[in-house]
Amino acid sequence: MGTAGERAVRPWFEAWGDCDFYHHHQPAAHFDTSVTMSAHVADELTLVLHSVRQRLEGDAPISVVDVGAGGGQLLTDMWQQVMATDIAFAQSVHWIGIDIRSRPLGLPTSIEWWQGDAPGVLDTHAPNGLRGLILAHEWLDDIACPVVQADEGECIREVWVDPVTGAESLGPALAPESPQMQWLQKWWWPVRGRAEVGEPRDLAWQQVCARVIEGTAIAIDYGHTREERVNGDFAAGTLAAYRGGRQVRPIPDGSCNITAHVALDACAAIVSSGAQNTATTITRQRDVLHRDLLPSAGRAMTDPRRYLAELGRANKVLGVRRVHGPGSFMWLRHDIGGPLRGQDL
Repeated sequence: MGTAGERAVRPWFEAWGDCDFYHHHQPAAHFDTSVTMSAHVADELTLVLHSVRQRLEGDAPISVVDVGAGGGQLLTDMWQQVMATDIAFAQSVHWIGIDIRSRPLGLPTSIEWWQGDAPGVLDTHAPNGLRGLILAHEWLDDIACPVVQADEGECIREVWVDPVTGAESLGPALAPESPQMQWLQKWWWPVRGRAEVGEPRDLAWQQVCARVIEGTAIAIDYGHTREERVNGDFAAGTLAAYRGGRQVRPIPDGSCNITAHVALDACAAIVSSGAQNTATTITRQRDVLHRDLLPSAGRAMTDPRRYLAELGRANKVLGVRRVHGPGSFMWLRHDIGGPLRGQDL
């Protein structure tokens, strides 16, 4: 029969989905995100909100929804920025955070909190859809997906894992007609070593975007493109885990945050192919946050305190744009309905 550990071995997809990390941990305690590093991401998203406001027609309420809102910092930053410049608009917006954790302490009362798993929560609370802006910042990378590996005979097998020890083994071969194999052949082929099957992320993002009647949906995450995958840039796969701010061995026992890069081009395609009047763009974060950052050197003499404050802020923003850090984040944007901006993929 084997050991207890051997009997516990199961597909990574199942073990990852059941490890329940986020019910017991705050992500900021285990890894840095561009939201926690700098409010500049909130700055950019606030500009997007104003562009959505200008684009939408009619007097129907505008909603800002953060899927996987964590501690609510991103929504809070955006709300504060809009309050500072246009109180009437800020008060007219329906601010909503969605997360599996309960409402964070100290969250502004202007921000509503829907607890549960998206997109199911959206189906329950907004069955008729929303107008406005839906955000998913580092949400898709936490959605469990199958992990596969090519064996010595180049047969693609699902990777299994012991949820107690993290020891891995190769499970059954994927059937040629399976959805997992069909996804791989379209988006990650050939599989030279390991890969993650992004189909669950595609479907989740499609369901979220389906709730947008008119407005914009943006997903921000570590991602990769089909060209990079075909070139073998991610031949070792991207499955990783973090605990206490450090990268650790992935063990799906609930003690660490498990994540994998997102095939955002596949997420983009499933939404674009099923929606009419939708413009889609994918951009690297370092290109999205492109505005001049450094303060004028002359201000060091005329207003040294302001100069130092702006310099400190610029250093944080440069961190968000690091090529080998958050700067490699990808922004997937869908403008849905109404007068559109950008170009289709």
